[in-house]
Amino acid sequence: GYPLPAAREEDLSAYFEQCAARLGQTGYPLRRGLSREVLERFHAGFDPDFAPSGSRSRWEALILPTGDGCFVARNTDPNAGKRDRYRKHGTSCIFNAEALRSSSQPIFVVEGELDALSVMEASGEAVGLGSVANIRRFLSLAAQKKPSQPLLVSLDNDPSGQKASAELVDALTGMGVEARAVNLSGEEKDPNDALVHDREAFFAAVREAQSLETEARRKAREAYLQTSADYYLPSFLDGI
Repeated sequence: GYPLPAAREEDLSAYFEQCAARLGQTGYPLRRGLSREVLERFHAGFDPDFAPSGSRSRWEALILPTGDGCFVARNTDPNAGKRDRYRKHGTSCIFNAEALRSSSQPIFVVEGELDALSVMEASGEAVGLGSVANIRRFLSLAAQKKPSQPLLVSLDNDPSGQKASAELVDALTGMGVEARAVNLSGEEKDPNDALVHDREAFFAAVREAQSLETEARRKAREAYLQTSADYYLPSFLDGI
């Protein structure tokens, strides 16, 4: 395998480049419904001999950078146990956080990095929390980088994920950020599972959520303009 820097703050760029050059050696992304184009946008790669922390085994792993000094490793073995499916290296980062400031379309907020990539596969934009434990970190980031677009929250489709989605929407709304909960997963566990289960249905779910948000914004703007007209027109006429 490739030697990893011992300290989190060390530069991982050489490791990422080595892994990116080997991306074509794994069929894992295809099994998860993800194209090479989407993965290359985030410099994803492949480590055929990854040494995960806390494990004596070696993995063939998809390496997804989440920041300059951090990444997520996904075990490509479909039979891997629950504790051996992924590892995080370095500081926990919000995946694709720059979209909060740069996106020109509604931004989906999902739990996992592969879930965010799944939304992008459907021509949407998304950020991945990495874990519901990062909600506070995400709120702090949203306060610093006021989102340029509405946020569509779709965390994992289980009781804890639905509860976290509702709490996140409430917190964002309280901060003055336009946000609402949506379901991209259908009956599946998360957006990536939904993409794998029925690609066309998932693409349609992303488009529907985007169109509903666009329509909601249009109605809100019309209501605002009407209210403004009702308020200002009488004083305008009085002035005449």
